[in-house]
Amino acid sequence: MNRSTTHTNIPLHLLWYGVLLTGFFPCRSAAQLADSILNLLPQKDELEQVALINQHFYTIMSGDFERAVEVGEQALDISRKLDRPDLEALTLKNLGVAHYLRGNYEKALACYHDALDRYEHVGDPAGEGITLKEMGNYFKKIGRHEKALEELAKAVRKCEAARDTDCLSQALDITGVTLLELNRLEEAEAVFKREIALISRPGYETNLSYALDNLGAVATERGQYELAVGYIGQSRDIRHRLGDEHGVAININNMGEVMLRAGRYDEALPYFEAALEKSGVIGFTDLRRHIMQMLSDAYTGLQRHDKAVEWLKRSYALKDSLFNEERNRQLVEMTTRFETAKKEQALVAQKLELQRRNTWLYLVCAAMALLAAIFTFIYQQQRQKQAQLLRESALKEEIAGKELANRLQDERLRISRDLHDNLGAELTLIGSALARRSFQSGDPVEKSELDSIAGNARQAMGQLRETIWAIRSDGLSAESLVDKIREFANRNEGGPEVAIEFLGDPDRRLTPAQTLNVYRIAQEGITNALKHGNASFINLLLEITSAGRLRMEIRDNGTGIPADHAGQGYGLANMQERAAELQGSIHLENRLEGGSVLRLEV
Repeated sequence: MNRSTTHTNIPLHLLWYGVLLTGFFPCRSAAQLADSILNLLPQKDELEQVALINQHFYTIMSGDFERAVEVGEQALDISRKLDRPDLEALTLKNLGVAHYLRGNYEKALACYHDALDRYEHVGDPAGEGITLKEMGNYFKKIGRHEKALEELAKAVRKCEAARDTDCLSQALDITGVTLLELNRLEEAEAVFKREIALISRPGYETNLSYALDNLGAVATERGQYELAVGYIGQSRDIRHRLGDEHGVAININNMGEVMLRAGRYDEALPYFEAALEKSGVIGFTDLRRHIMQMLSDAYTGLQRHDKAVEWLKRSYALKDSLFNEERNRQLVEMTTRFETAKKEQALVAQKLELQRRNTWLYLVCAAMALLAAIFTFIYQQQRQKQAQLLRESALKEEIAGKELANRLQDERLRISRDLHDNLGAELTLIGSALARRSFQSGDPVEKSELDSIAGNARQAMGQLRETIWAIRSDGLSAESLVDKIREFANRNEGGPEVAIEFLGDPDRRLTPAQTLNVYRIAQEGITNALKHGNASFINLLLEITSAGRLRMEIRDNGTGIPADHAGQGYGLANMQERAAELQGSIHLENRLEGGSVLRLEV
């Protein structure tokens, strides 16, 4: 749900999918049904109360999230009191969904982990599959799409093994949603159509509503807006008949997003306003925040920037209550602790197995010769213990290294998102405002100054994008760097020819610092040759040597460096600082045959 431009937002149902509401009746509202169900509880014994709550949990939740959590906690206490891990697992999974939809992701993740442990304990593959599906949805939510696809693949296998159509349908739906967020449209469409073929029969109307909504998302991404409206309309009609209030709210928002993507901003506003009102009534806080962002985008499209800024501020204010730095840190720590705990459990099981085998070996050898058996046992035990300690040490180092790499990658992604979503958005608004003011100005001097400032804003935005490109991952290939330099050189249309050569391993990984600094030096070198050297031809050679060194040489046939400027100017100080940061060297000098040459070695 990262905010970018109006034309790259993914429809909302990709972000809030995670539950399939069952147990509704077309002629009554979810709130009325919830009241009827809760009024039955005092008439039931404890076991029947737990069964009734879980059977109609999504109906209760669709009417009121707070009440759903309250009765879910009651069912959990009863399940533990009765020592029923199967009911405890189901209740934990349902509570996880409720916490997830309320925006309480720490509690949701904890519930999913506990539910998965209990389903594994009682041997329920369908329960494992549906819980793994919810965990996949969680990882998708926090942006770890490959991890989400990994968990969802496990969910599909579990559901197929259990021959559970409902479980398989939900796992396929979230898989398609994740692929859609990754813009893998053909794969996503194939998954959704496979799901529809599976559930196109009575009893699976809710599942069908989500699959149709998601096909609407595929059509939207392809620019097939009328087809998208048709799919989403079918989904909305099904959910309305089922009394699914929060599903209807999502559909209304999605219709607005289709209008937004089509550039029909006036038509988008009524949908967003209706969805905002409905989400407020049912307490769907995360949805309300997203709709506020959509309203900001719609007003931006209408050139009503005062309203756009107002809705954006309201969205940020609500976002701060849901996502703060401490909460994200806790989520990452909780995920890491869970994965580490699973590995530690495997190590304990391995230790126990080794001890069992050693004991058996001792007994067999003792029957043959007591003294020989004792000697063999001690020798084997010591050797295996040392090997085990070495394996444990290596595993701990590997885990620590992966955790550090994950933290660094998460921090890079966070910084790049903050730069793009906050500073990038502000620069875009500034540039838009300056362009509008310049267009309205009748003063040629003021118009020229405004155009100049707007140009500087666009240049700053370009440099920001280049910085984000360099730091977004833990390493880029040398070939990617060469492509980026070539892209910069090609901007000089109609100017001198710039030939770019590359020698060495194109897959050599460069750190973000290497990538950004070498790119900036190449920019400065090419710019100097064009602006100061009056060159008609420029040659740039980037080489990865067999020793692993990086060399770059920029030659031109221009006028060279004036004698009174040798060793100074031309941005050389900045280039020297960048080379020093990479522990390398850089030299700029004239060529005997004319022109100049810039050499960098890292």
